[in-house]
Amino acid sequence: MSTHAAPTPVPAAPVAPAVEAAPATQAAQAAPSADAVLSDLAARRLALAADVDELAARLAPNNLAKVAKLKAREKVQELRSQAVSKAEETVGQVKNRLASLAGGGTDPEGGVDTYDPSTRTLGQRVSRLFDDARDGDPASLGIVTVAGLALAGLSVTATVAAVKAFRARAGRA
Repeated sequence: MSTHAAPTPVPAAPVAPAVEAAPATQAAQAAPSADAVLSDLAARRLALAADVDELAARLAPNNLAKVAKLKAREKVQELRSQAVSKAEETVGQVKNRLASLAGGGTDPEGGVDTYDPSTRTLGQRVSRLFDDARDGDPASLGIVTVAGLALAGLSVTATVAAVKAFRARAGRA
């Protein structure tokens, strides 16, 4: 958490065997001085204070909000790039399919498309488009879906305009 290292613990005084001489000199050598103990405690307090300050800074609501916003922005960017690449891939498929329907294109497997639009009527071309959509061709499905949505939007717009005109005439009568 912090770069502050805890001071090394002071070893406990060893138990003196009964045979050794001068127990007073051993106690003087093994027991740390009061100044050493106080400086060790002061160093530990400073390290602990630095760790507490660092935790407080990390857990402050403003900092947590900034971190959450940053992570959310990164995720949005990742999803946006995935969506853009998928859209570009789909656009390429639609363009290939339209080129194939317009004639002289190749099929998705790379073979030559035997479809010759000059020998087909518009009705036959549209019929082929619907057949391909029924077979699950993604490009054809996309074209049919967009066309259907456009027609639905147009009919809703026309219906709303007709209702408004009807209400306006009913209001005058």
